[in-house]
Amino acid sequence: MATPSAAEITYQETHLGDDRRATIIVPNVVFIVAAMVAVILRFESRRIARIELKADDWWIAGGLILTTAFIISYSMSVKYGMGKHAILITDAKGFTITAICGEAFYNVSIIAIKPPTPSLYRRIFPQSWFKRVLIVLGGFVVAYSLTQLCVDIFQCVPISSAWDRSENAKCVPFGSFIMTMCIINIVTDVIMLVLPMPLLWKLRVSTPRRWMLMIMFSFGGLVCVISIVRLFYVRKVGSTDPSYDDVDSATISAVECCVGIICACLPTYRPLWNRYGGGSSNERVTKDTSKAHGSKPTELKHLKSSENRSWGNFNDNDGIANHEGPYTRLGTVTDIESQWKAGAPVVANRDILVTKGIASSESGY
Repeated sequence: MATPSAAEITYQETHLGDDRRATIIVPNVVFIVAAMVAVILRFESRRIARIELKADDWWIAGGLILTTAFIISYSMSVKYGMGKHAILITDAKGFTITAICGEAFYNVSIIAIKPPTPSLYRRIFPQSWFKRVLIVLGGFVVAYSLTQLCVDIFQCVPISSAWDRSENAKCVPFGSFIMTMCIINIVTDVIMLVLPMPLLWKLRVSTPRRWMLMIMFSFGGLVCVISIVRLFYVRKVGSTDPSYDDVDSATISAVECCVGIICACLPTYRPLWNRYGGGSSNERVTKDTSKAHGSKPTELKHLKSSENRSWGNFNDNDGIANHEGPYTRLGTVTDIESQWKAGAPVVANRDILVTKGIASSESGY
């Protein structure tokens, strides 16, 4: 913590009544509860669709735990003076340790929250070039988050110099570093938002469904907006009054993590909508199949999951691609049933059973 000048001390002394503690507690409680509900609904959606939990589901659950730890650390700093001016800090060591813990948990939260989105994309879009881009993007997010984690912890060496002014400290220009990391964070958020849009637009589905998918994936833009807003507040990081000036940037960071969790969960809610909001998935599958082929679809409910046989040779030229494609062959009865239960449009063509190339059982669409 930088040493305030005489004028800054005088200002703080004349504003002893300034109190921003409510700004810390209320938003954090509201958004962390919303994030918890989002994750619970994600797991419930998987249960309804009988979809096996994947790595990204556990990553987002881990992100929720880490975000909760971040918010707890941030809230604990109120005990030492967070939300009031620096001259009212009751325990410089306690304040610094809780602040460093909060910063560390924030960065680890980002590592857990962001990768599930590229992981979901990899299962939805089969293009090999797209998967390679996602691997690079995910690796970059992890790398810069780990870099920021290390700098957060060791911004001054020795660490104890942050509360013991008698020690000879060597510090990095932390304010400038945080600004740089914030800009990189915004860039990765924007890339993650726009990357799937061209592929979504090229999907051979009905126009309303295409727009529905694009709008659903565009909810990630909320995280971009929050990251941009955060940029304007992190400029105060490194001031001589951190307990008061850093309230906005810390609160927005917590909101960013919570909204990131919520947006990452939204694409998985289709089975919930099928059950509670939009009628049964079987009715829609029947309707879509009948329109496409003018015949009664195969009654998949009579298939036995214990069977393990192929359903013909997949032939993309056999009239299938002229309907709603792209399509992917379903090799076993178990595959077919999992798609059917997830609300995926499953189409029967002679002895061939296929489903749309977009991985409906994974994304909810």
